[in-house]
Amino acid sequence: MEFKLKLPIAQKTKYLIQMLNPIMGNLTDKEIEILVVIVDKQISTLDKDSRTDIRMSLDMDKFNFNNYIKKLVTKKVFQQVDKSTLIVNSNILHILKHDSINLSFV
Repeated sequence: MEFKLKLPIAQKTKYLIQMLNPIMGNLTDKEIEILVVIVDKQISTLDKDSRTDIRMSLDMDKFNFNNYIKKLVTKKVFQQVDKSTLIVNSNILHILKHDSINLSFV
């Protein structure tokens, strides 16, 4: 059985992340919001400059933002490259770059 859901383009990323949320470790609303901004801005590597850019667009303070980033690392949404650099999990980016997703329920 196949269902086609029409999603508004502006919020496509958010809806896809919410659909995949149980698989990705039950992200909180704020963690989803952070991931949506990262994916929509096509950021794959989090360094000092990109963190500042994301934090400013979300209007968050530095310490609160870093706490959420640490939680996302724990949930394996981000992978540590070195002490100050993170990358977004390539499996997540691969799924979110497509225009459609097929879900099979077995």
